[in-house]
Amino acid sequence: MDGAISKYRWNFWMAQVYRNRDYDPHLYTKLKNQTPTQKILEDITKDINRTFPSHDHFKDYNQGQQQLFSILKALSMLNEDIGYVQGMNYIVGFSLIVSGGKEEEVFWLIHFINTNPLFQWWEIYRVNFNYAKAICQVFSKNFNEYLPALYQHFQDEGISDQQYIWQWILTQFLYTFPIDRVIFFWDFILATDIFSIIKISIAFLKEFGYELIQKDIGQISEFLTGFIKDQLQIDVPKIISDAKQIVVNMTEDQKQFFQNYKPQSST
Repeated sequence: MDGAISKYRWNFWMAQVYRNRDYDPHLYTKLKNQTPTQKILEDITKDINRTFPSHDHFKDYNQGQQQLFSILKALSMLNEDIGYVQGMNYIVGFSLIVSGGKEEEVFWLIHFINTNPLFQWWEIYRVNFNYAKAICQVFSKNFNEYLPALYQHFQDEGISDQQYIWQWILTQFLYTFPIDRVIFFWDFILATDIFSIIKISIAFLKEFGYELIQKDIGQISEFLTGFIKDQLQIDVPKIISDAKQIVVNMTEDQKQFFQNYKPQSST
């Protein structure tokens, strides 16, 4: 939860989410040899070049990009009811970087996370985005409760969910934050559950709340889109420490939604 030892991190992540009942040693090879719809192939291909283009693992059309393409294609075949949605490329690409290019293991990490009831990550991409919207609503409730002045300032300035928390959920922070910081966010999330996205988000907003409450809509938007990744110095241990103190509260309806939620089987 406080950060894995780097040389063991990938093994820790795999061990944390491993689900023996979901493992089939032949599944990945079988899926790689199948062909999804033309639209899915086009959508994946379009996003390959956009995925961490400055990172050595994905520069030009090299082995890393081929691995990324193969995993996304296989996951789209495994989850045909969801297919491929932009945002998945960041999660798979990041996993390839952390694993050191262990293609099949990355496929299994993602699949295990997707089938684990503590996470069900791919549900955030399902048609109509009901699962992601529900997480957003829980975030908004807790944002208002923990940081009411900043929440109201965001409301007054017209800052929408799409400008920050929506992207944080759909890309697990990877679109906005430096990947060397997101590694520690993932340590925390994989040690707990998907609602830790909310805890980290509120802890981050608390850390920079004094600055944000003095900004207008344009300055906040700039902060949330480019400044975080390019210039901001983030005290990750402080954010994780604060996140651990946050208890995610829900309305009765929200509790019922997550307790009763049953993802459509993709196997």
